[in-house]
Amino acid sequence: MSPKIKIILIEDHALIMKFLKTFVERLDYDIVAEAKCGREALEVIKNIPADLILLDLSLPHVTGLQILIESKKIRATKVLIITMNMDSYIIQEALDAGADGICLKDRCNEVLENAMLETLAGKHPVYLER
Repeated sequence: MSPKIKIILIEDHALIMKFLKTFVERLDYDIVAEAKCGREALEVIKNIPADLILLDLSLPHVTGLQILIESKKIRATKVLIITMNMDSYIIQEALDAGADGICLKDRCNEVLENAMLETLAGKHPVYLER
């Protein structure tokens, strides 16, 4: 039996966090850590190895973009940005900073699951269409 995929969830909105937790657990992945703000996120990333980080761009204290940049300095964990932000400049900044994939939060479950699988497989999915 292969080990479960290890996931870190970084999201400040309680309802979205609850959905993500339920969704990830349904996929039979292991949530190894959660963070609700940028400072917590950086501590978690430094101290807990994972296969994939689901990262919101809009966070208090430290932005998701800053967390992305710092996370890539800490370890090679793949990062899937989950966002409501459609601003092409910010999306491009995230890609330039090393995001391994990007998915809008309001996409259906199958799209988010595909984005996670593709990111884990080393592809660089970008799901921005509504």
